[in-house]
Parts: sequence; C-alpha cells; structure tokens
Amino acid sequence: MNTNLPLKRMATGWWTSLRGRLILLALIAFLPLFGISVFRAIEQRQQALAGARATVERIAKEAESELATRVQSTRQLTHAMGANPVLRGSDFAACSAVLAAQLKLGTRYAAFVIVGRDGESLCSSDPAAAPVNFADRDYFRRVLDSRQTVVVKPLIGRVSKRAIISVAEPLLDASGEVQRVLLAGLDLALVEVEITEALPSENLVMVLSDEEGRVLYRRPDNDKWVGHLDPAAPINAA
Repeated sequence: MNTNLPLKRMATGWWTSLRGRLILLALIAFLPLFGISVFRAIEQRQQALAGARATVERIAKEAESELATRVQSTRQLTHAMGANPVLRGSDFAACSAVLAAQLKLGTRYAAFVIVGRDGESLCSSDPAAAPVNFADRDYFRRVLDSRQTVVVKPLIGRVSKRAIISVAEPLLDASGEVQRVLLAGLDLALVEVEITEALPSENLVMVLSDEEGRVLYRRPDNDKWVGHLDPAAPINAA
C-alpha cells in the first residue's frame, strides 16, 4: 500500500481545486499591487529628499545674502569709526576704550583692532589682549598697497580666537597715505546662529569650512569643532 499517495494528492491537487485557484488568482492579482506600493514608497522618499535638498539650498542662499548684508553694514561702520580722531592718536588706552564701547554696541562682532603700518596691534576692544602682528597677513599688505577697504575671507581671528569675517579699513593721513588700519571682526558664530534658526529641523547639520577644510562654524556643537578639520569636507574626504 502506498502511504505517500494522500500526501502526493495534497501536494499536487490543492491548487487544482476551485478554492485553490481562487487563492492563486488573488496572489497573482496582489503581486503587481505590491510592486506599485514599493515603487510609490521609493518615489515618495526621493521626493522628500529632493524637497529637503531644495530647502537647504534655499536657506544656504539666504544665509549667503544675509552675510553679504552684514559685511556691507560692517564696511559702513568701519568707515564711520575711522573719522574718530582717538583711533589715530597716541593715547592707546583711550583708543581701546572706544573700541570696547563699540564692541558692546554691536552684538555680532568678535573684536575691533587698530594696527600700525608695521603690522603691530596698537589697541583693541580687548585691552588685556597681548600684542599681535598682522604684517604677514595678505589682506593687510593689500590695504597698504591699495589704500582701499578690504573684506577678508573667513578665518580664525588672532585676537578673538574665533571664526570671523574681517573688514580692514585704511585710516589715511592728510597726504592720503595709510596711517593705520582698523580691523572689524564679524563673528560668524553669532551671525550664523541667527541665520540657522530658520532651518526646518534641529537634526540638520550646518558646516562652514575654509578652503583647507577647517571648520569655521558648525551647528550643532560649534565650540567643539571650530578650528578642527571637517572630515566630510571634499578636500579631507579625497
């Protein structure tokens, strides 16, 4: 007697029954729907990523525009400050007091410094700061040569030790020669905090780095990253 016959019939015959055929038809009809559902899920994810990318790009352009506005305001400020005779005098304590008072008025600034033609700092908004020489800075030499205001690319300030965009304003003497240079450091962290408040999510990371891949500003954890290399920067990831 063949005991495997019932099993064989069960294995080969269930799908030939009316009920079995209905189940197969249901499965066959369901598979395309499942494929469409997966496609739609992937499509929706891609649309969400594209939307997020567009939002970040928009905010980046707004940040760039806002920074340009702040830089222009700083240029106007340094030009007006340059008319103060105290910044050209020999009383460096009074000069520092003027710069310190201006720093308190402008919450977006990291430091103000008056520099002599030899590059030595004469007074600053931080009277306790040690003297610093700027003669090796390319922008300082450009101010001396051009006698024009120079906007400096983002860097770590030698006086403030913070990431800044500096505006170098020449203070000319009666003959039109550069007597001194007024440096105003726009604090990137203070400016970017205002800008990044518009970001749609706290989970988004915003990083501003220099051409060497060194972090100038990062949201979040800015203080931990400033001055360090950004591993995600193209120059470091290569």
